[in-house]
Amino acid sequence: MPSLTNRLWRFLNNPKLEVGSWYAPLAEEIIKRLPTGAVTLVVDSTKVGFYHRLLSIGVTFKKRTLPLVWSVHPGSKGQTKVEEQLALFKQVANMLPSTVEIWGVGDTEFQSVSLLRWFRSRNWHFVIRQQGKNKVCWAG
Repeated sequence: MPSLTNRLWRFLNNPKLEVGSWYAPLAEEIIKRLPTGAVTLVVDSTKVGFYHRLLSIGVTFKKRTLPLVWSVHPGSKGQTKVEEQLALFKQVANMLPSTVEIWGVGDTEFQSVSLLRWFRSRNWHFVIRQQGKNKVCWAG
């Protein structure tokens, strides 16, 4: 098994391997086949291996989330940076038609004011899931 692992590791470390360009036609097909109306984007990050985090954005379709873009960042714990999040959202923005209504869904990792302002500047909507202990008070 170590031999197979080593071969896969060498393959993935090849600088000529461009997974994004290989995956782009599939992502375009996913977007083309979305039903008309609002599009919901789900952003999430997860630990990958011991020392990296995967940041991904996918689109919901029939109770599933289909990946559109992703990036891997060093770090075993904690959150991804807002700059990393914005970079992925900008990629997705270039993929989607400007006429479609966009909803972004994420957890508290994605509640940066600059990210939410960027959403607002594009007339995108957002839902940030909060812990149950958080309270909301309306002004007035």
